[in-house]
Amino acid sequence: MKSAQSLRDGLLGQFDRSLDMLREVIENIPAEKWLTGFSKTFVPAMIAYHAVESLDFYFSGETEDEFRWGYRFRGPWWETEPEEWPTKEETIAYLDEVAEKVKAYFEGTTDADLAEGFDLYEWSGGMVLAHLVYALRHTMHHQGQLVALQAYFGIEEETWR
Repeated sequence: MKSAQSLRDGLLGQFDRSLDMLREVIENIPAEKWLTGFSKTFVPAMIAYHAVESLDFYFSGETEDEFRWGYRFRGPWWETEPEEWPTKEETIAYLDEVAEKVKAYFEGTTDADLAEGFDLYEWSGGMVLAHLVYALRHTMHHQGQLVALQAYFGIEEETWR
């Protein structure tokens, strides 16, 4: 029988897989489709930017008012126009930076830390573990949107890990 893995390591493994999947689906979207979708907010550029910036926020330790939304590019995702959104390459570079923040966070976290209270946001579940699961669910939700757009564009690539 395999020995039990720590909660922290198991959760980090799931974030690693999720971030790899997000990166891969972003890479699979052709540059000419980056600003193509069903509405202003349902296009690969907007979805990817929102997903990555939100992850940055979730791992910042700051409140929604303290976090400098849009600091990495030309403004927050909800206030910018398509021509201001990051390119695919800029988004991937940002995702890589955020992935390093996620890894660093988990390197400094113990299983006991995951059971601690967390009250920065009312929707975060009241404890560190619930907040992290929320961040993972949010990321996967938007990765799924990107997979749907990828399929709509006729790209049949497997992005599951």
